[in-house]
Amino acid sequence: MGMITAFGDSVLKGVIYEDDHYRVTDASFQKICEESFGITIENFTATYRSIINEIKDLGKTPVLLSMPPIDSARYFKQISKGLCAENIMKWMRNDSQYITNWHERYNIEIFKLAISTQVPVIDITSIFLEKKNYSRFLCEDGIHPNEEGHKLIATAIEEHVRRRRIVL
Repeated sequence: MGMITAFGDSVLKGVIYEDDHYRVTDASFQKICEESFGITIENFTATYRSIINEIKDLGKTPVLLSMPPIDSARYFKQISKGLCAENIMKWMRNDSQYITNWHERYNIEIFKLAISTQVPVIDITSIFLEKKNYSRFLCEDGIHPNEEGHKLIATAIEEHVRRRRIVL
């Protein structure tokens, strides 16, 4: 049986919108294609787990990084440029925290993956959140770290290396 590795989230999982709500369908394209072509399509987390295991098999130690936090307001402004912000908010059930909640779910998956595969994770989330105004370390898009944010990430990595006495 062949295998395809896919990176994705909602579409791959089969999220559909019906009756003003989202749900996961049992008739996703992933399941249909797997049956039709006799293949397996790996999901987002499984792919990372496989890569981690391959690195371990080489005798190396993989290290995961958590994600920096986002500025939901700035990110929403960015992704809604030229679009109907009102419709996007409706899709988000008029919850301005919706974007942050999804982002945090991904971040939690990183920590769960690190625990289940027994690999270290460097917490770069906290180094941002410890700052009084962490948004100043993010680009205008509200999601990507700016140059100062990259310095924070480097500091978190350096502290991890020092704390664990890792020789590079």
